[in-house]
Amino acid sequence: MVRRSLPALVLASLPLLADEAQAGPPRSKKAAPPEPEEPSPHELDGRFPVWPSEVDRIAAPLRDPATATESVRMAALQELQQFATVVILPEIELALTDPSPEVRRIALTLCATRRILACVPEAERQWVEGEASVRMVALGLLSEDPSEAHLQILYDAMRDPNDLLREQAINLLVEAPLDEQQAAAARQEIVAQLGDVSTRVRAT
Repeated sequence: MVRRSLPALVLASLPLLADEAQAGPPRSKKAAPPEPEEPSPHELDGRFPVWPSEVDRIAAPLRDPATATESVRMAALQELQQFATVVILPEIELALTDPSPEVRRIALTLCATRRILACVPEAERQWVEGEASVRMVALGLLSEDPSEAHLQILYDAMRDPNDLLREQAINLLVEAPLDEQQAAAARQEIVAQLGDVSTRVRAT
């Protein structure tokens, strides 16, 4: 009798109210997990040593080239690439002065890959004095720091007798971080290469 006297809307809601009562109090929403922190640039390009002497042990051959073969020094430099730049920068700078062109080439490649502008002064020297393979890599690093002097080096390389170097210079110029004014000048230099005597340079 009591149920019949209740309004139809209340009667319709009784089953729902009963279900909610059995389910207990409403659960609070879980807080969203915190967003991961952005890694620092040095954490992106390698790890830090597990123990303090780890880098010293690996880099030992680079510090005494007279007692270690070229292949051993090359292997040491390649093994150092697992570490963050901030940890191995002194070793990289040391390798840039190594007697072996191959060791210097690997060191310059590492500088160019990680855009380590601290290596630029040595890259300038290697461009002038280094062997052909080393000069090619040095040019790549200089293109990452497109000052007017470095752009002029790229333009000069685009007129070098070696067609491989001219081709490389064009590719580096296209990828270089240029501002608007530099890009306009670079386009003119690249268009001029359409008249190069080399088929591969014109195709590039």
